[in-house]
Amino acid sequence: MTPQCQSVLEQLGRPLSGDLLAHAQGCFECQQIQRSYELLRSQRQVAGAEVAPPPVPERLISEIRAQPKTRRWWWGPVALGAVYSLLVLIGVVVLNANESIPWSLRIAGLGLALASLIGFALALAPRSRRARIALFPVLGALLLGMLMAAPAAEYNDHFLADGISCLLVEVLTSLIPLALGVWLLTRTAFNPIRSLLLPFCAATAGLVVLCFHCLHGLPAHLLVFHLLPWLALSAVAWLARARAPSYSYAP
Repeated sequence: MTPQCQSVLEQLGRPLSGDLLAHAQGCFECQQIQRSYELLRSQRQVAGAEVAPPPVPERLISEIRAQPKTRRWWWGPVALGAVYSLLVLIGVVVLNANESIPWSLRIAGLGLALASLIGFALALAPRSRRARIALFPVLGALLLGMLMAAPAAEYNDHFLADGISCLLVEVLTSLIPLALGVWLLTRTAFNPIRSLLLPFCAATAGLVVLCFHCLHGLPAHLLVFHLLPWLALSAVAWLARARAPSYSYAP
């Protein structure tokens, strides 16, 4: 680079005159430097220019006005857990917990309730995908333990009459937690695993109550009036969430 090129480099962005102008017009390197400088300056001006932001949708504006402050994610599991625990307690007290129920069945019921409360938090937490998946076998093991701990009974001619009361207790106890759980799920984008775990946990409210009340340990009774209603309620809740619109897409 010649002294004249150095002078041209120092005068970039300024008008040239005299010998420097003549040198820049005849020097290939100076011409390349000037073109590069002008290109960079034009790009910087475009990048720094004010760009009008896209218009905010009216629905978003109305939602922000209706709820200017966002809630913490944990308020949903806490509210659902409180409703769930209250209904289980009312069910156990109203039905007068049977003193003949073995302690192994009561412990299985309490374990199922605790796992369900944990499931509420995992289903509505922003992350914890692996923990959500890991809770499914835990729920399955507790249900299996509940079936094994049920007291032995003999078949009689009142299979349907004895089972209707268990069916009603399970359905009526689980409806409110399920409805509240589906509503909470609509506050986030639809996720199949979340939407399956939360109904599985919410529908155990009736199962927990029956662990302190039902003495019918027949496999057919437990399958028809305990497990099948639990699965049916969970499936209906999952389908309801899948078809319901999402009112928020928060993670």
